[in-house]
Amino acid sequence: MNDNFDSRDKNGQELSEIDEAPKKRRSSKSILAVNALVVAAVVLLNIVVSVLGDARLWYIDLSRERYKSAESALYTLSDECKSLIENNAVSMIRKINEEKKSNGEEKIKLNIIFCADKDMIENDGMMRYISYTARALQKEFSDCFEVKYINITKNPSAVQKYKTTSAANIYTTDVIVEFGSEYLVQGANSFYYTEKTANSPWAYNGEQRLGAMIMSVTRAESPICAFTVNHGETIFDENRKVKDEYTTFITLVNGAGYEVQYIDLEK
Repeated sequence: MNDNFDSRDKNGQELSEIDEAPKKRRSSKSILAVNALVVAAVVLLNIVVSVLGDARLWYIDLSRERYKSAESALYTLSDECKSLIENNAVSMIRKINEEKKSNGEEKIKLNIIFCADKDMIENDGMMRYISYTARALQKEFSDCFEVKYINITKNPSAVQKYKTTSAANIYTTDVIVEFGSEYLVQGANSFYYTEKTANSPWAYNGEQRLGAMIMSVTRAESPICAFTVNHGETIFDENRKVKDEYTTFITLVNGAGYEVQYIDLEK
């Protein structure tokens, strides 16, 4: 054995350094592979959580403390709303479906229809609240309610049957509540209290409005609230239009699920 063995190659580089070079390359590749796997796992986890969160209505309500009232918060359904709908609309839907089942017919659900794609609805400040209320109702009564999103720009014929006349329009901000052959169409503004002068919303009223629509289409007959006219009442102006001072009250009565009628005492 030559004790004077030269540990350098002919170019003068230490042989140990040459041996270490492949190890360093393998180590770098391993780190890159681990990083890629971590990134992929994070992306996959994000997708899974997003899908599950959207389906199960998971959210972090940062406004809860600010808007909290008793046990309810900005995005939650009130117990009164759930009780009213369950004891009236839901019980009616289940009763009808029991009859259909005994007759060998398919069950039907109450449809809450938005007239644009889901991402467009939930990226709109006003429509998002209505969509969330509808989806919360669907989650609470999944056997009776179904929320649908229809892009009426691409498929206008899908909502043709909800037009009262051939000249009527249905807009992307409209909400349709349908049960069987009964349906109602309301614009986004009807789910909010608005300032008449600026026509800008100042409070959300979607739970009450959506509840009233659901109650209306599931009743055999809507209750009627009648106002008498031509007996000294001052509801109408000279053009037979409801005066401003009565508009809010009549809107509230209509929003509570009553069909408003006027009884002309001269007739």
